Amino acid sequence: MTEYEKNLLSQLQRAFDGGEYHVSFDIPELPEESEKLLSALHTLQDASKIFILASPEEDDDYIEVEMYPPCCGPLVTE
Repeated sequence: MTEYEKNLLSQLQRAFDGGEYHVSFDIPELPEESEKLLSALHTLQDASKIFILASPEEDDDYIEVEMYPPCCGPLVTE
């Protein structure tokens, strides 16, 4: 897991710890930053850490993700 992915997962963990299970991320305007965010979210989804509710459409400026419920244990950053 990259440092960027770990930081993103840490942000999600803080939301999760605060009782939030549904989080929206603004999509950066720079294409390379946008790709970095989307790639990291897909990596976390592939690792069964989160579920991407909707991939952004052309005109969307955010992406929504949902974290797995507490019954599945804490998110792990290792």
